[in-house]
Amino acid sequence: MTTAAPPTIKPQVGPQEMFLGCPADIAIYGGAAGGGKSWALLMEPLRHVHRPGFTCTIFRKTTQQARKQGANWHQSMQLYPTLGGQPKEYILKWEFPSGASIQFGGLEHESSVTNYQTAEICLIAFDELTDFSERQFWFMLSRNRSTCGVRPYVRAACNPDADSWVANLISWWIDQDTGYPISERAGVIRWLYRDGDSLHWFDTKEQAMAKMPHLAAYAPPKSFTFIPAKVEDNAALLAADPGYMANLMALPLVDRERLLKGNWKIRLQAGDVFRREWLSQFVDVCPQPMRVVRAWDKAGSVTDGDFSVGVLMVEKNNLYYVADVVHGRWSPMERNRVMLATAETDATRFGSRVRLWIEQEPGNGGKESAQVSARELRKFSPRFDKPTTAKETRALPFSAQCDAGNVQIVRGGWNQTWIDELCHFPSEGWHDDQVDATSLAFNKLIKMPSSSGSLPSSSTRFGGRR
Repeated sequence: MTTAAPPTIKPQVGPQEMFLGCPADIAIYGGAAGGGKSWALLMEPLRHVHRPGFTCTIFRKTTQQARKQGANWHQSMQLYPTLGGQPKEYILKWEFPSGASIQFGGLEHESSVTNYQTAEICLIAFDELTDFSERQFWFMLSRNRSTCGVRPYVRAACNPDADSWVANLISWWIDQDTGYPISERAGVIRWLYRDGDSLHWFDTKEQAMAKMPHLAAYAPPKSFTFIPAKVEDNAALLAADPGYMANLMALPLVDRERLLKGNWKIRLQAGDVFRREWLSQFVDVCPQPMRVVRAWDKAGSVTDGDFSVGVLMVEKNNLYYVADVVHGRWSPMERNRVMLATAETDATRFGSRVRLWIEQEPGNGGKESAQVSARELRKFSPRFDKPTTAKETRALPFSAQCDAGNVQIVRGGWNQTWIDELCHFPSEGWHDDQVDATSLAFNKLIKMPSSSGSLPSSSTRFGGRR
């Protein structure tokens, strides 16, 4: 019997090949969507899986992101078994015959890095690096060590984000006037020392050590590079999905510049996300809904700072109605009373069909606040959402429906302040609490299953989960 030859796994010619052949200590593969960045991160550790003791962790912001259909874990199932990898899905880990391992991890909170205080990770990889904080990146670099014979190194991939710390980190490789990568600098290696919170850049290793002798006495500088990606570089994707390019070209201006052209300077400005003419369809009465959500963005300020906002949104026949907005500054105790009274009112109008969602702030403070709300609102079965993406990103799905003319606004005294805030988003000097609550309401509403039949009466009991 002839044994089949093992499959050949190799990068596509171009930036992906450059990235996978890069000798730098730290390399970032960034730019347009569909450039083959995530696949490159999955391929990178395969060169070392024959090494006993080799370890790699590929980080996403949350492990749930790594588990999603089509994301890291799903894609790894197409690659790692070919080299003898055995999956342990319950811990998102692959083990190879040599004893090498590749794991997918999450750094959901700023403090999550403490889970890795004693870790020794030969290859650290970040998928969607702009989702992580600067502190998380540099802290994990201290866990980048190895005794398996493979030099420890770091790889990362991301899409452009003008407001991310990553934009400053790679600024030498980006034209600061246009926002586009400088082609002749792609893959050029520079050297850096981090002294306190300051980065010092040099063109050569020797220059770095001569200029920073107090650091050179302890360790050599880190080599670093940036390699830009474009969707045109991913011939395999375009062959498998010819319509993907058209999808990118159909994006709104800012997203098209970022995700198609790889622009690192462009930002959403007021009027890019919501336009006043999109928010001009009013009705006097909200129809009986097929689906209904009340979403809250909580604050605890009485005189200044953020507002607490509760947005009621309903869907009927693929139209979305903004039915009510509760908006104010209250102490935590007053706010909880307002939330409870609002839930009672919503239940009187729509029965137990209302789904109650509350945005949970990060950290222990957010967890404690959620526990209080869960207790105060227990008969309405509140659910909690911990955002993992930028406010602008969360607002885009509702923005698209406004642009398409699928949003109706029920007339009320809250209309003007709500519309003004949306139309000024994102702008310094303007609050965005109503935007956040609106985005949460819509994003949860569209994920609810459609239901039919008459609405429950106001005497419906609210105990138990719905």
